[in-house]
Amino acid sequence: MQPGSVSFSYRISSENCESLPSVPVCGDYLTFYLDGSPVLSKAGVLGWTRVSFGLSPGAHTLSWAYQKDSTCPVPASGTSCPPISVTDAAWIGAVSVTGADNTRWTTVATTGPGATGAPWALPTQPTPAAKLRVCQDTGSPCSASAASASPGVFTISLVLVQPGSLALREGGPPGSYTISLLFPPGAPVTINLAPDPELSVLPGSLVFTAANTPQTVSVSAPDDHVAQAASHTVPIQQTAASSDPTYNTSLPAVPVTLTDADTASVQLNDGGGVKIAPGGAPGAYSLVLTSKPLGAVNVTVVPDPAIAALPSILSFDASNWSVPQAAAVAAPAGGPPAARTVTVAHTVSSVDPGYNGIQPACKQRIAQSSVNLFINRHRRFSGRRVVRRN
Repeated sequence: MQPGSVSFSYRISSENCESLPSVPVCGDYLTFYLDGSPVLSKAGVLGWTRVSFGLSPGAHTLSWAYQKDSTCPVPASGTSCPPISVTDAAWIGAVSVTGADNTRWTTVATTGPGATGAPWALPTQPTPAAKLRVCQDTGSPCSASAASASPGVFTISLVLVQPGSLALREGGPPGSYTISLLFPPGAPVTINLAPDPELSVLPGSLVFTAANTPQTVSVSAPDDHVAQAASHTVPIQQTAASSDPTYNTSLPAVPVTLTDADTASVQLNDGGGVKIAPGGAPGAYSLVLTSKPLGAVNVTVVPDPAIAALPSILSFDASNWSVPQAAAVAAPAGGPPAARTVTVAHTVSSVDPGYNGIQPACKQRIAQSSVNLFINRHRRFSGRRVVRRN
């Protein structure tokens, strides 16, 4: 085992005719032994008490004994033993050992002096992966405590996935990974793939036979038009099914790191300029979202008091986010004839945190003269990138 500890709780109800000696000679004792040496001896009436002892690397033997002396072993009437009220028993419970190495190790190969490698076969075992240690052959098992043991434990997977992770750009070219089995199965093995909704995989399942031919999985990340964190990771879950019990198991997921292609913002377009005159026909500009929102987005138009705007609120959602909506502006008759600049502001509210409260890059300015007004072109309300995954 690795360095660790053993902990347990104990309770005693026993004879105790003198204070605790180094070697019990009088009284009935609960004794705990570590590798044959007593490290705890207790007698008398004691309630539940918890203790812990350190364990060094290597194998250890843990044992407990309730030891009775020959003096008044069982107090009773008609004997010379004094009457005492005890149960004459000891209890232990809640035993816990940390640092234990529960893996069963099997020697699969032994090399001669100077060898740089050796062929070996995976031993029969029911788990989806084996572990390999390398150490000098001393005649003893190659345990973690062996002085010559390799510093790490190498994992040999029964199902090989290469590479073990991917990095893709949303809307960019696909990536791929290869799956193969470590050794031919005793029955066909079907590996089912369940990608995150942001991913697409082909094929969706793979079947391996005794031929055990490696197979490739193509992975793409279509642009979902939803603004998320600039970089985030999503999984491809994998499950193997077979009548061969060795391969009938769940498998580690393949992590895919995505670079997002979308931002949350509101884009304004005036088509080259809006011209209006007091009392004349209205002019118009359009607003549109740059990504699909997770809820309704309301853009409120707040014009200068000298002009009017219709509608006062433009609403977008997941069904119409990419369709521009028009906002009309007009100058009432009888307004000031002198040329001047007025402002149309916009506020954005939404249950989608990416859009709620985003601020425009600048206010929309309308230059008014006795004959026309002008709206600055192609302004955008910039939002922040946000993670929007359940």
